[in-house]
Amino acid sequence: IAEVTGVQTCALPISSLSRQSLYLATMGLLDVDVTECDFYYFGVRTPVGLPVIAALEMGGVQYNANPMDFESWSKMKPNTPTGLLPLMKLRDGSYVIESKAILRAVGCATGAMPLEPFS
Repeated sequence: IAEVTGVQTCALPISSLSRQSLYLATMGLLDVDVTECDFYYFGVRTPVGLPVIAALEMGGVQYNANPMDFESWSKMKPNTPTGLLPLMKLRDGSYVIESKAILRAVGCATGAMPLEPFS
């Protein structure tokens, strides 16, 4: 874990990303286009995927919801940057990973959250 301008981020080996960039959950990297994104989450009743889906719906974002069962996830997992759900794959092939980072990215993209909340 590294501290960058007061925000802690988890550093991942770049070699594991294989040509696809990864947006880290920092305040400076949330200006992303979430239109027509693919949102992958476990299709079970948890408080992880539902807030993101609600934010996408309230923001009027066109997206593809992909609830995963454990069998489907075991096949997809090796082809993801971190092997974790939820994740959002953007149109440019990059990912936003972790539910709160995804929620902040959707909030910023839809205007529900300012890009610079402390300015």
